[in-house]
Amino acid sequence: MKTIRVCASCANPLMPQNNIQKKQWRENYRPTAQVLQWPVCRLRRCHSAPSRRRSVHCTPWAHVSRSLGAGKGGRRGVILMRGIIINRMFSGLLIVFTLFSLYLVQAAMAKDVIRLPKTGQTKCYDTSGKEISCKGTGQDADVQEGVDWPNPRFTVSGECVTHNLTGLMWAKNANLPNGKKTWQGALDYVAAMNSGSGFCGYKNWRLPNINELESLVNIEMSNTGFWLVSQGFSMGLIFMSDCYYGSTTTVAAFDFLVWEVDMCGNGVSTYRSKGGFRRVWIVLSGQSKNPDTSYPANIYREIGTATI
Repeated sequence: MKTIRVCASCANPLMPQNNIQKKQWRENYRPTAQVLQWPVCRLRRCHSAPSRRRSVHCTPWAHVSRSLGAGKGGRRGVILMRGIIINRMFSGLLIVFTLFSLYLVQAAMAKDVIRLPKTGQTKCYDTSGKEISCKGTGQDADVQEGVDWPNPRFTVSGECVTHNLTGLMWAKNANLPNGKKTWQGALDYVAAMNSGSGFCGYKNWRLPNINELESLVNIEMSNTGFWLVSQGFSMGLIFMSDCYYGSTTTVAAFDFLVWEVDMCGNGVSTYRSKGGFRRVWIVLSGQSKNPDTSYPANIYREIGTATI
């Protein structure tokens, strides 16, 4: 069986131009013709009927075997072309499935990835504490690893401040109870606030954990409290001394101790007895369980209904 060339748009084959060619056409090609160029209509097969018509028809696959006649070559061509189509369709579906699976994996990873921010340190020192050039030292200020801080770092809105680095919302007043409380006393204070009138229109405030407290620290500053006041917080005069803020995080080795951060100094973390008195700073996770990409080092959790 010989083949004819069919154009890619299922138009006309190379038709015979004279009577001799027409006779050869009828004797050699019969009603079956193999397609050399894949037609645009991929789910349709072009074939010819030269005995009565001088045109090429695109026939749906369901009718191809009947239209091509009983020739073995025609049947083999149909089977071959069907196999090619099925193979290509399967390959396409496999690619789509693979890409979709990769998308789901990346989405899951993006949800759980923790992006640590820069510490804020921009100076380097030698072993004696003398400031030196940072280039090539490998120190924090030289490497500058971590997420860049947004500008502005904080946004003040009424009596609350949003941390644009983490997405956490803090009370503007860092001494809201106007005094110190024990660890349990601080937890009870926040619980009573939430069951009462709330604060800034929310009723799901809590004490921060140690990581959240440390997210406020600027390592470059010798007095983080003073720097926080310059960023919009109100700390009164407590940033001058005695400003240890308690967290909800218990010391693992000694469960009667709790972690706290010294905001009067350069943000040193230490621990003290849960019965000791310390400052109270309330925080609110303002996002849902999905991370908000508008906050570079987003800290998030599901909080349910937040507004009063």
